[in-house]
Amino acid sequence: MGRKRRSREQQRNGQVHTHPLCLTAIASLAICLTVQAQAQTFPERTIKLVVPVPPGGSTDALARLVTLRMQTILGQPVIVENQPGGGGLIAARAVAAAHPDGYTLLIGATGTLAILPSIKMPNFNAMAAFTPVGTISTETMVMVVNPKVPATTLDGFLRFAKANGGRSTTARRRASSRISYPNGSS
Repeated sequence: MGRKRRSREQQRNGQVHTHPLCLTAIASLAICLTVQAQAQTFPERTIKLVVPVPPGGSTDALARLVTLRMQTILGQPVIVENQPGGGGLIAARAVAAAHPDGYTLLIGATGTLAILPSIKMPNFNAMAAFTPVGTISTETMVMVVNPKVPATTLDGFLRFAKANGGRSTTARRRASSRISYPNGSS
């Protein structure tokens, strides 16, 4: 009862006693509301999607389709910037060096993000540089041969290639694309 009297007296005198835990809770709530308000304002400007291949190929076409959908959802322009070269490492380095604010994204693939860094740039750690945020494409890969090659299975083709001194002509393309933010962005 004495505590209530003191509190009433303090209130009459313009003094309010607030418990330290109450202040902590109020501060935490203010921080959460500020962070939530900031998150609701993203994006406020143009987003750049860096594509590690020249314009005109399937990866570029896919990136342009993705940007159209992103613009519709986000309500901001999303541009494609092609940065070909180095098997995608030029683009990956550029995005890794960008400010980690979510406004510079990378279309990447296994070759760019896993294989090439270990072969050509051992000091570039894609796992530390990027956070995958979603798969935007997968493809089924098939192997075909000229009908004159006497092989109908992979084993048959390997036997044929070994019998011919390992000389055979092959072609390939990238199998998947991922969209990644530089680490630390939201």
